[in-house]
Amino acid sequence: MSSAKNGGTVGKGAIILLLSSVIVKLIGAFFKIPLASDKVLGDLGFGYFSVAYDIFTPIYTVATAGFPVAISKILSNLAAKESDIAVKPMFFAARRLLFTSGIIFSALFALVVLIFTWASDGDGYSLYPVLAVAPSVLFCFAASAYRGYYEGVGSMGRVAASNVIEALGKLILGLGFAYVTVKVTQSFALAATAAISGVAVGSLLAAVYLHLIFKYRQKNNCRTGNVLCTHTVKALSAVFLPIALASLSGCIVSLIDALTVRSLLFSLFKSSPGVLKDSYSQLVAEMGMAVTDSEIATALYGIRSKAYTLVNLVPTFTVAIGISAIPILSQLFAKGDKSNLIKNINSVLKLISVIAFPAGVGMLCMSNRIMYLLYGVDASAEIGGGILRIYSAAVIFAGFTLPVGCALQAVGRQRTVLVNVIIGVGFKLAGNIILCSVPQINVYGAVYSTVICYGVMLALHLLALLRLTGSLPDKNSVLIKPFVAACLCGIAAYSVAKLSDSSVVTALAIIIAAVVYVVCLLLFNTFKDEEIADFPFGNQILRLKNKKKMKNFPKIR
Repeated sequence: MSSAKNGGTVGKGAIILLLSSVIVKLIGAFFKIPLASDKVLGDLGFGYFSVAYDIFTPIYTVATAGFPVAISKILSNLAAKESDIAVKPMFFAARRLLFTSGIIFSALFALVVLIFTWASDGDGYSLYPVLAVAPSVLFCFAASAYRGYYEGVGSMGRVAASNVIEALGKLILGLGFAYVTVKVTQSFALAATAAISGVAVGSLLAAVYLHLIFKYRQKNNCRTGNVLCTHTVKALSAVFLPIALASLSGCIVSLIDALTVRSLLFSLFKSSPGVLKDSYSQLVAEMGMAVTDSEIATALYGIRSKAYTLVNLVPTFTVAIGISAIPILSQLFAKGDKSNLIKNINSVLKLISVIAFPAGVGMLCMSNRIMYLLYGVDASAEIGGGILRIYSAAVIFAGFTLPVGCALQAVGRQRTVLVNVIIGVGFKLAGNIILCSVPQINVYGAVYSTVICYGVMLALHLLALLRLTGSLPDKNSVLIKPFVAACLCGIAAYSVAKLSDSSVVTALAIIIAAVVYVVCLLLFNTFKDEEIADFPFGNQILRLKNKKKMKNFPKIR
């Protein structure tokens, strides 16, 4: 695949980060799904865990997306101007800045958490896991400079490897710590704290790996003068703030929920005593008759988090595409190559479509079955299935919102993205306050407000993209073909699932739906041959496609 200098495409970098995201998310699923089961944390313990994790996630996002994106943008601009000699000086300056910032933010994080927990927590048990995650702030900031450097110079493999190492550390240590702790102490709060400690250690392992790789590969680095370092720090600071704040659009939803949902449910208990216990009598029965109001609220938040864990898979995959596209889109925009810019934006949107559409349709058609398959607990799966069904629209909106925001950032529209995110967050916060305070809606209010939030942000992002390029995306290959294929795969899944209620049939329905979807994409000629060639095993797929081609199959043109 040619480089950006020659009108290149985003395929290879996108595929590397996409594959690493798939691996990381699979590892994350093997971490969170068993962690949320009754054999480890259950709904209550996962509620404690999720509060800490959701508060930490925005900082993690800034460290793993905001800072690296800002650094990679500066590096790619330097490369486009043939100023390669300034790349390493900028990196050393950024590394010092981020390490210092990590120390400061770790201390501030712990202090703010103390105040927040004292003011809003119903039982105080969330304090322990939240404090346990504070060291991760420093480790993530330390790793982010290296990730930005490797993204900027196009070495996506090292970024991908660090992500996998971090996820494996979280899986092995976090799940192991939690399982042992709950067996020994019988305390869900302490088990959640142990799980969060595994997250912190995973972040440390990623930072150590990146540092050692850089030190080994760059033995002959020369340090720079203070003047150049000061200049690059100013450049980084100027670019970082809009990008970092815009990158929060993927996790700000969980942060708002962590800060508001449980406290709003506590208020419901006080203003309408017995309403939630009556509405969720099966959940109360499973938890035990001695359960407190605050524990019910925490358990409901845990169930919401179970469903949102599945929802968050999609934007995590799609944002990897957007991040990998930033250097190339930035260079094309700087050169004024509008035709190749539009071509690459369409490539990004097409890759997003083939991920987001089947995920949203699948969750709509199979919500309850998916929750039963993964978690198995009757009340939790029943409540979570209803939540996941509503979230299916948010899956599609969020899947597009983050990478489209990355594309806008790449072409200098950081402030536009920031304004759009602020508007979407306003809708989210207002929706939570209004809807979660209604007894008949309660925790579902956070779900509806999430759909509204991402819908508003996506609409505003697309309008900005339309004004920039002056043309709409290729509706046929970007929207129609993937959507029709997704609908057919949803019908296949629903039809197979009707055969039986067993988990085996549910898993079989998902597998058959995936096969139907891939076949439909090939039959509809969604991807051109040169695009397929960039996929893993692309040549084999092309040979199979050409060999099995059905000449008389009605094509969508």
